[in-house]
Amino acid sequence: MRKVLVIGDLNDKLLNVLNRAKQNNIISDFINYQIYNQKHNTDISVADFVNEMQNLISPTELVNNWIVLKGNIHTKEFLKFIIKWENNKFSKPGDELFLSHIAYLSNPTNGFGFYLSDAALNVTQMQDIKTLRKIIENAINYVSKLKNITQKNKIKTVIVLAARNERIPGYNVVKEVIDTNVSNDISLLQFDECFSKDSFINKNSVSESFEFSIPDLLITPDITTGNCIWKSLTILNNWVSMGYLAGGHFDVVVLSRSDSEESYYKSIEFLSKNRG
Repeated sequence: MRKVLVIGDLNDKLLNVLNRAKQNNIISDFINYQIYNQKHNTDISVADFVNEMQNLISPTELVNNWIVLKGNIHTKEFLKFIIKWENNKFSKPGDELFLSHIAYLSNPTNGFGFYLSDAALNVTQMQDIKTLRKIIENAINYVSKLKNITQKNKIKTVIVLAARNERIPGYNVVKEVIDTNVSNDISLLQFDECFSKDSFINKNSVSESFEFSIPDLLITPDITTGNCIWKSLTILNNWVSMGYLAGGHFDVVVLSRSDSEESYYKSIEFLSKNRG
């Protein structure tokens, strides 16, 4: 059974989630700098706590026995700790670390869901072809592992834009990524085309006899678009979000402070039984 290492403060929501997960034998225990200070009668900061955990937890133990959770802390500050840990414990000379966010959004009523990236970390995917390619690569690799998909299978991936229009900033970057892709099923669609056969037919003038399938993974053109999709579903429609870091060596849960207790619980529960 795995433990949870919380980087940042623990608020009532996170405490409820972690205590529930412990009571249900999803995790064996959890700790953050506040709990550490209480146990050891110290007054160390978040940064000192992370340094202490880096000294105490070996890379192998971190990968196999721990889930790292973003607590009540700004994402930018949280990532500094994760990147430092990655560089100090896992990186070799010549390695290039690229982290991105991957979320699984699901409707609790009917179970329908899809993966979304990157709605939390990267902001320049439409300006830089290298960044966009890395986001897609991270997301496809992560989804493949979570769904136990072999390399012979393809993750149906869509880059979401308002239109196939070269006047849209960054359109040429997206077009080049799609045109030069050879290993995966990647296309460019509007958001409604991804989920509605009628919308797809109306906008693409194809025969109604074609086989329509919903994408596994949506790639957003920027953090604002991704955040709007994410928050519209979770806040306005009560969808559940499971949010993780892709591209690193150990399991990390990253959600928005506005996400529900159920989203946090499901994110931890899934990783306690699977590996990201």
